[in-house]
Amino acid sequence: MRKAVTGSGTLAHMMDVSSERAQAIREYFANQYDRANRRKPNPLFAGRDEELNRVLRYAVALDRAEHPEENMTALFYGAPGSGKSEMLTQLRAALRDADWTEPPVILTGRTDMLTEAAAMAKAIHRQAPPEIADRLNAMMKDTQWSLGIPSVIGAQWKNLTPRSEIGKLVDVAECLTGWGRRRTPTIILMVDEAQEELREALTKPECFVRHLHKAETGLKVLTVYGGLGNTPTILAKCGVTRPGQHMRFPLKRLGHDDARNIATEALAATTDKPGGVIAMWAGEIVEFAQGWPAHLNTALRAVATHAQPNGWCLDPDGFNSAMTTAHENRRTYYEDRLDRCERLDPRQYSRWAALMRRTHPVRAHNVGAALGLSDDEANALTAEAVGAGLLEPLGGRKYATPIPSLLRHIEAEGVLIDREDDLE
Repeated sequence: MRKAVTGSGTLAHMMDVSSERAQAIREYFANQYDRANRRKPNPLFAGRDEELNRVLRYAVALDRAEHPEENMTALFYGAPGSGKSEMLTQLRAALRDADWTEPPVILTGRTDMLTEAAAMAKAIHRQAPPEIADRLNAMMKDTQWSLGIPSVIGAQWKNLTPRSEIGKLVDVAECLTGWGRRRTPTIILMVDEAQEELREALTKPECFVRHLHKAETGLKVLTVYGGLGNTPTILAKCGVTRPGQHMRFPLKRLGHDDARNIATEALAATTDKPGGVIAMWAGEIVEFAQGWPAHLNTALRAVATHAQPNGWCLDPDGFNSAMTTAHENRRTYYEDRLDRCERLDPRQYSRWAALMRRTHPVRAHNVGAALGLSDDEANALTAEAVGAGLLEPLGGRKYATPIPSLLRHIEAEGVLIDREDDLE
């Protein structure tokens, strides 16, 4: 099995970055906009080691199992920018390094892979080790339903047409477990933006989510979802009402030490400054990020972008310019989140911010009272705000604003809008 993932290390270590590691850090932060670089794991990943290793252990245990296992559903969920996509990227890299009896089939899932057997079979064929892909090709002979998989043998397999997508998926499983195999191949299905993919799956005639969770398809699958705070609720609507607590991972902010170590090591790799300056700049970046991995990356990417053209040198003006860029990019990110919540009128921003400043969680009826909405309107707005990442469900129909800087942004926008209204 792969060794446990370790964090960024001590502050003293951060100041002595090897040239090879410095190059990896530079390439990651300077090239995050490149399509080919988007799925590379962050070399400074830290603070989530236990969560990652726990899922990895379950994946390896599933590989050792003779048959499909129930309750193989893992869930990373949390506020926008909490690092859900990065967890999936890190998991993908860790899976490749694990000690397998047979290499797994690692799939990136979309809605069609949760609802259509042909989409699942095509994905397995495309991403599986050659011997599994060859078996799929060979078994497609003499069928009466098309998987849509290119084959030199034929395009169909089995004599009877299954009456359902679940039946077709069982046929795929039978194909993969044929030929006297002792173990079925392990499939790791990773679904990002799961709140959207699961919601879309619910609109389809059939949905595999519960069947995969209950090991009812014959496929040996570990499904890993990454989504916003409402993902557990939508997953329950898909039939997974009780995923094990040991496989549910609410992602919160990084701890101060982890965030500072990440910023320090990145600055040591991407700038030419001594320890005292790096410590000061790292403090400003940590304050900007507030522990949210996405904001931490935003600042470090801006620093790398400004330092790279100057031979990885950065003066104070360059750093200030980088942080200005980071603030602008975060503002754009927040505006996008607000645009996704169309039910929240900009003229309600001030009242929304005042309500969310409360020290205890709010309920939908509190939103309705503050904004002058009916119960139905308040419930609809609350649901949309959760989907947009403006609210985080806390259970018991209670909600809170997950990101302090996002609330400050809404508050500032509300002040500007109220001022404009006063001038009219």
